[in-house]
Amino acid sequence: MVYQQPSPWPIKADCQSNIGRVRQNNEDRGLIDLERSLFIVSDGMGGHQAGEVASEAVVTILPRMIEKVASRVQTPSNEVMEGVLRDAIVELSQRLRKESQGLAGLRGMGATVAVVWLRGS
Repeated sequence: MVYQQPSPWPIKADCQSNIGRVRQNNEDRGLIDLERSLFIVSDGMGGHQAGEVASEAVVTILPRMIEKVASRVQTPSNEVMEGVLRDAIVELSQRLRKESQGLAGLRGMGATVAVVWLRGS
């Protein structure tokens, strides 16, 4: 998927992945969400179980959590919006940890996350 924002500030976005030489399954996930101007890259942690499940959760659940947390914001300054991202990521992490505790195949799963969220001008 390629996204190019109209002028005056052209932004190109592309999300590609390569399984590499070590793993048998791809644990990378990416999201280009034009509606929210949200871009996420997540990589399942290969040494942990179900890294692909964790990274998929990041790109599917995190955008809704960001939106939920952001909806409670009265004054959307840069610092406040950074807090929105932090709070949503922490909430997702806690939720995944709690939900995976009782499931042997998911216990200890993890993923990295990098987020770009374009706001305003």
